Amino acid sequence: MLVLPAALAAVGAALTIVASTMTWATVRAWGLVEYSVAGLDPTQHGRLTLGLGMMAGLAALGLATRPRGHAARLAAGVTGVAGLTTALVALIDIGYLRGGGLMTGSTTAAVTIIGPGLWLALLGGLLGLVAALLVRPGQPGASGQRRRAAPRGPGGRRGRGGRRGRGGAG
Repeated sequence: MLVLPAALAAVGAALTIVASTMTWATVRAWGLVEYSVAGLDPTQHGRLTLGLGMMAGLAALGLATRPRGHAARLAAGVTGVAGLTTALVALIDIGYLRGGGLMTGSTTAAVTIIGPGLWLALLGGLLGLVAALLVRPGQPGASGQRRRAAPRGPGGRRGRGGRRGRGGAG
């Protein structure tokens, strides 16, 4: 059943795409100056998360078609890798900004506040990862492929049969 994973992947992709354009941090200096940093600013990783969100969205569309076998594994893999990468990028940026990131090395008394964009990017990535873990691909036989029967061995039996039937004591 791929309905829940596809829905989770789609929501995670949408959150990641929207979060990439939002405010990722706000810097307040001296109590007078306030500067906001968006995800798509050149110094941030918003372009990366935007691309990962688009890739996860395409994989979510693939999951929504209810693929089976290798196609489902591929869509789940793309969703999981994009979600994990998005979550890691968000965690790294959160850690960087919490450590003073934008004002590191400056003597300015400034406070960096993490914006909603990074938190939503983290949530979107985690939703994509959970969606990938929930995918249970069906059997390849359901999509029209037939399983080949094992060849008949000695004595008309299917399979390899071990040592029985070959003479000896067994």
